[in-house]
Amino acid sequence: MGAILTVGLDPEPTRLPAHLVGADAERTVAFCRAIIDRTAAVAGAYKPNLAFFEALGLDGWSALRATVDAVRQLAPTASVILDGK
Repeated sequence: MGAILTVGLDPEPTRLPAHLVGADAERTVAFCRAIIDRTAAVAGAYKPNLAFFEALGLDGWSALRATVDAVRQLAPTASVILDGK
C-alpha cells in the first residue's frame, strides 16, 4: 500500500513569489491555489497552517476559506487538515 501525500500550505508572505500581485490575502490564495493545482493528482490531503492566515487579520479568514474552496474544487477527494498550534 502506498503512502498518502499531505501537502502543507505555509504561505509565508515574505517568501511568496514576486510574480504574485495584490494584497497579502490575494497573494496568499493565489500561492496556495497554484500549489493545490499542481499537486491535486497526487495529494490525499492539504494542511493549511493557520498562523499564516491569522496573521492577515480578517482578510486571512477569507483567504483560508478561499483556499479550502480551492481544495474542494481542484482536488475534491482530498481532505483538509487545519494546522493550528
